[in-house]
Amino acid sequence: MKTSKKMMGLKSLSREEQKKIGGGKLPVKDPWNDDGCGWTMCRNQFGRCTAFIEQCV
Repeated sequence: MKTSKKMMGLKSLSREEQKKIGGGKLPVKDPWNDDGCGWTMCRNQFGRCTAFIEQCV
């Protein structure tokens, strides 16, 4: 005979907790190294803009 367990509700994660789980922060852009892009969400691992490349969705 199987016993049923009551599932508890999942805790909603804060934005900071999601960043920790997701792999951390984006690389910080150096102020003297301007690549001409204002988008901070489309940078690759080197801190360069990928807004006009297919990788940035």
